[in-house]
Amino acid sequence: MAQTRRRSLREVAAGIKRIELFDSRGLDDVTRRNLQMLIYAVLFGQVGFFITAGVAWTGYLREVLHADDFLLGLIAAVPVAANTVQIVIAHWMQRYQKRRFFLIFFGLLGRFFWIPIALVPYFVPNGQHSAQMMLVAVFVVAVSIGNSFVNLGFTSLVADIVPMRIRGRYFSARLSVSLVTGLLGGLGASYLVDTLGTPGYTVALIIAGVASMADIVCFFWVKFPPMYQVQDKKQRGMLATLRVVLADKRFMRVVFCFTCWAFSVNVAVPFFNVHMLESLRMSYTQITAMNQIASNVIALLILPLWGKPLDRFGNKAILQICSRVCMLTPFVWLFVTPGNLWLILVSSLITGAFWSPIDIAQQNFYFNASSAENRAMYVAVFFAVFNLCGVALSNAVGGYLVQNVFGGTVAGVPLLQRLGWTKYHLVFLLSCVLRVAVVFGLFPRLREEGERKPRVALATMGGEWYRARARWVLGVRASILRRRYRRSQDAQDKEE
Repeated sequence: MAQTRRRSLREVAAGIKRIELFDSRGLDDVTRRNLQMLIYAVLFGQVGFFITAGVAWTGYLREVLHADDFLLGLIAAVPVAANTVQIVIAHWMQRYQKRRFFLIFFGLLGRFFWIPIALVPYFVPNGQHSAQMMLVAVFVVAVSIGNSFVNLGFTSLVADIVPMRIRGRYFSARLSVSLVTGLLGGLGASYLVDTLGTPGYTVALIIAGVASMADIVCFFWVKFPPMYQVQDKKQRGMLATLRVVLADKRFMRVVFCFTCWAFSVNVAVPFFNVHMLESLRMSYTQITAMNQIASNVIALLILPLWGKPLDRFGNKAILQICSRVCMLTPFVWLFVTPGNLWLILVSSLITGAFWSPIDIAQQNFYFNASSAENRAMYVAVFFAVFNLCGVALSNAVGGYLVQNVFGGTVAGVPLLQRLGWTKYHLVFLLSCVLRVAVVFGLFPRLREEGERKPRVALATMGGEWYRARARWVLGVRASILRRRYRRSQDAQDKEE
C-alpha cells in the first residue's frame, strides 16, 4: 500500500513537471529551470502581496491602529517613498556585482519585518495609537528597503534570462498561475479577520510574512547570470551613471508617462477598501469575494489570451486598448450603494480582464527602453520616480484631499448630499478625470519599434475571434447534423 501511494505521488509530481506553462522550445536546461523557479517564487509571493495590499491590511490600520484618512494615505506612501534608495542600491549592485546576495539576503531580512508589524498591538499598550503607528511606519520602511533590493535584483534578472520572443506569453502565464494562490491567501485572510477579529489580523500578517520569505527562498535555486560590466571607467561612478540615464530621452518619456498613470490611479486606491468598509458596510469576506476574487478569477481566465497579442501587436497597441477601458472603472463607483453592490462586480470584471496587460506592457516598455550597460540604474530610476511621484505623492495628496477638502465640499453642496455622495466619491471622480487625461494625452506619445495602431490590432483580434467563434458554431452544428443523420440511419435499419 505504501509503495503504491509513493508511486502515485511520483506520477503526480511527474505530471506536474510535464505541464508547459510557456513556450520552452529552443531553451537550454538552465534557462528552463530558471523560468520555472520564478513561477514557483511568485506562487508564494502573491499570498503575501494579496494580504498586505488588500482589505486585511487596510482594516488592521483602520480598526486596530485607528488611522484616520490622512494617516492611511501617509502609511501607503511610506514604503514607496523609501524606495528612492534604489538609486544607491543600483550603484552598489553594478559596482560589486553581487545581485544574488543583495536580492536574497536583504529580501529575507526585509520581509521578516511583517511578523513584528503583526505583533505591534501586543507589545505596545493598546491606548498608545500614535506610538503604534510610528513603530509600524518604521517597520514598513524596513520592509520597503528590503523590497527595493528585491525589485532591482529581480527586474534586472528577468531582463537577462527571459527571452524577448516569449516575454508576453511568459509573464501572462506566470501572473495567471500566481493569481490562484493569491486568491486563496486573500480569501483566507478575510475569513480569519471576520471570524477571529483582532487576532485574525495578526495571524494573517504573520502568514503574509512567512509566504513572502518563501518567495525569496526560491531564488536559492535560480542560476544568476553575470551582470553586464561597464567598460568606460568614466561612467562607473553613481552620479555619472545617473546622468547617462537621465539624459536618455526615450527612457525618461516612458518614466514620465507611466508615473502620471500611476498618480491618476493611486490618488484613490487607499480609499476603495475604506469606502466599502465604512460607507457600504461590507464584511471583509464580501470585499475580498467581490473585489479581489472576482477580478482575479477573470484575470486567470482572460490573461493567457493576452500573451500572443502582446508579442504580435506590440505593447503600445495593447496598452492603449486596455487603458481606455480601465480609465472608466472609478466612474462605476460613483453609483455603488448598499442596494446595488453588484456594480462592484462590474468594476472588478473590467479590472480583471484589462488591467494585467497594462502592467505587462509597462514592464516591457522600461525593459526595452533601458540599456543593458546600466540596466540596474535604469530600473532604479524608473522605480524611484514611479514610486515617489506616482504612488507616494499621489497617496499623500489623496489622503490630504479626503481629510481636509472633499469632506467640506460634500457638506457645502446640497446636490452632492441628495445624491448620497461622500468624500470618497469625489476622490474617485478625480481619479477618473486624471486617467482620461493620461490615456489620451500621454500614452499616444510613447514610441515602440514596429508599433501598430490600436484600431488595427483591435480589428484584427476581433476578426480572428469572430472567425474562431464561427468555426466553433459550424463545428457544433455539423456535429449535431451528423448525430441526427446517424439516428435516422439507425431507425431505417431497424424498420428494414
